Amino acid sequence: MKQKSLLAALSAVILFTPFSSPVHALTQNETSPSGENTAVVVTPGFGAYKAPLIATMTPAEMRIINKAQEEVKRVNIVKPLSARLVTWYIEPSALNSPTVKLARKTLLGTQAMFEGLGIFEAKATSIVIGRTQKFLDETVTRLGCFPNLSRTWGQHLMGSSLCSDTIIVMNLSGYLFLTTPGQTVTREMETRPEPPIASQSYLLVHRNIAGLSHEWAHSVRTLMAGGEVPVGEPAWMREGFAEMVSGLARVKTFPLRTSYADFHAVKIHMFSNWASRCKLNLRAYAGNSDILAGCEYYKGLIGVEILLSDFGGLAKLMKLYKNTSVLRSFEASFLTNYGMTLPEFEVIADQYINDIAKIPFRT
Repeated sequence: MKQKSLLAALSAVILFTPFSSPVHALTQNETSPSGENTAVVVTPGFGAYKAPLIATMTPAEMRIINKAQEEVKRVNIVKPLSARLVTWYIEPSALNSPTVKLARKTLLGTQAMFEGLGIFEAKATSIVIGRTQKFLDETVTRLGCFPNLSRTWGQHLMGSSLCSDTIIVMNLSGYLFLTTPGQTVTREMETRPEPPIASQSYLLVHRNIAGLSHEWAHSVRTLMAGGEVPVGEPAWMREGFAEMVSGLARVKTFPLRTSYADFHAVKIHMFSNWASRCKLNLRAYAGNSDILAGCEYYKGLIGVEILLSDFGGLAKLMKLYKNTSVLRSFEASFLTNYGMTLPEFEVIADQYINDIAKIPFRT
């Protein structure tokens, strides 16, 4: 299935309107002057959950997510989206998936946000969506891409950006039915009917509709950095940036369903007890190794949120990657952009992250 542009494929079903609702605190909408943590009512937007969902957040956390919400409102979609050089390869069994439809809406919202910030980078990108390994393997191979899947047991487990971010893969079966680390996709999963969105756990739906947006953020950031993966970019920054962009885009795409506080609370306080296993400082999650174990997604998101809130917003983050294409070094660009070294920032981030980690995980 080939589309000339994301806009042509999706603009008829997406609506951008400003989000005006404040964070839903049980006591007040501003953090307590006494410095106490705040209980927040969370509305996931999609999926099944038992209300009320309550997240406890630190005063600094409340301040930072409120600033993130302001950043969403600041991005105005005032021009038509530019044509995208996207070719879609969708297995027939995934064509009418409600999950895929939501993921594609969020993907368009992601690009709309980038273009609202003046980022119009484009390159030929293939997006491969399927229910079976056979379809995914054969399509990726036909596109001339031969990824190393040894770390995922030889499978396209869920979402990935491959071959210098020229190919985005979405294994819908994995997204729908993988629920714990270490699982692989079985043939039975590949033929199991997709359950209705309303019957799926909000945690899984939250994860699933973010997949394409997350990988698209990787692709655009690569282009901003000059067409190659930025030299010296920490793993926590790579994944944290993509996670944050997917969250901001979801709020912009579905403003009546979710706020940035909802996104942050689900990811950081409800999805995974990352604090019990990600005990090392942020610097430990900079390199690509088995030590990452997914910690780069959670600690990385929190770290990038600090950059967004306290160090210049989205425009500054875009400039960080743009400067990388000139300086040919992520660390040099970070120092130029923020006036401090990466290790210096990581010390700042660790204190904030550790305060959040002390809050008991909501089960």
